[in-house]
Amino acid sequence: MSRADAKNTSNQRLRSVRIHSAWLLSAGGFLVFVLHRALLGWVLCASGVLLLVAGHLYPPLSRAIEKLNGKVSTLAASVLGWIVLAPFYVVFFSAGHAALALRGRDPLRLKLPSDASTDWLPVSTDTGDGDEDHKYPY
Repeated sequence: MSRADAKNTSNQRLRSVRIHSAWLLSAGGFLVFVLHRALLGWVLCASGVLLLVAGHLYPPLSRAIEKLNGKVSTLAASVLGWIVLAPFYVVFFSAGHAALALRGRDPLRLKLPSDASTDWLPVSTDTGDGDEDHKYPY
């Protein structure tokens, strides 16, 4: 890797660290000063400062923090999906489906009457040239 590429990679990493730190500090300040949630807000502010300092002074620590952040984010998404959203889906959608079934209406199980006409038009496949390869395009 050339010296210019290494400098560019370092600049991208520092830019990423600055952006993440800014978001953490903004979210922490919002929690502390607007929502009056001191503990969580100060934790976010402290982690933003730690990330900023680590990114500028000791890059391996910054990479470790970002790796930990990825694992925590994945865990939070799994918890949100399975513990919050799955029961929500089961309770509300199953109850809604049961209520509609009791009323005799189920918009997802529509059936056409057997005597209904379709919009399909009959098409002749015979071109009259005696070549029937067009019936099997593949």
